[in-house]
Amino acid sequence: MLKTEIKFGIITGTGLCLWILAEYLLGLHSTRMHIGEYTIYFSVIIPMVTIYLGLKEKRDKRLNGKFSFRSGIKAGLMISLIAAIITTLFLIFYFNYINPQYADIGVAFYKGKIIQSGKTVIQQTEELENIKRMFG
Repeated sequence: MLKTEIKFGIITGTGLCLWILAEYLLGLHSTRMHIGEYTIYFSVIIPMVTIYLGLKEKRDKRLNGKFSFRSGIKAGLMISLIAAIITTLFLIFYFNYINPQYADIGVAFYKGKIIQSGKTVIQQTEELENIKRMFG
């Protein structure tokens, strides 16, 4: 019954993990962080496309072309849930074993940007604290 959702949840989660790994291998999480801060936004394309394809397959192959709003929401949420579990497990592994220095590199990168911004020391301190929380 959930065959399509499981299939596309795995595709979505794996696609996101591969995207993150590719960014890491290209240095976008370390030496080229000035590019990586923008490329991460393109990863949104993966779930948009795979969830669309999953819903289309479910409608066309499993439900004979008939699809209610409610069943679409349920299927989309299941695909997203499965993808989220896969991505979360990968990120735990990634931050602990593949790139454990990511938080330190990220804080240092954004600290440099904050210092160059020309803001007051108080504003810089507040912004840096927010960045540390984000990477913490």
